[in-house]
Amino acid sequence: MSKSSSLDLWRKEMHRLNPNPKVGDIVVIKDEENNVKKIYNALTSDGYDTRWKKISTEKLRLRMIEGAPDDLDEYVYMSDGMYIHKDDAWW
Repeated sequence: MSKSSSLDLWRKEMHRLNPNPKVGDIVVIKDEENNVKKIYNALTSDGYDTRWKKISTEKLRLRMIEGAPDDLDEYVYMSDGMYIHKDDAWW
């Protein structure tokens, strides 16, 4: 796949996730295939032509832990199998 077609696919995905961004809006893309989460910040507010800045790339760590909560999106992983509900994680 060429770089231009990859860029076009990325722009379409950004527009799908936030079709009318305002300056400062955040978009998170989880790439399950590569186990990565990327976070972007809108620098302009131009619909499909919005300029985005990548502000973070995080490697997702998936571990199957006995006793882990069923809905991991509601919890923050601390360490050694300890999870805290996101409402209780104030940092």
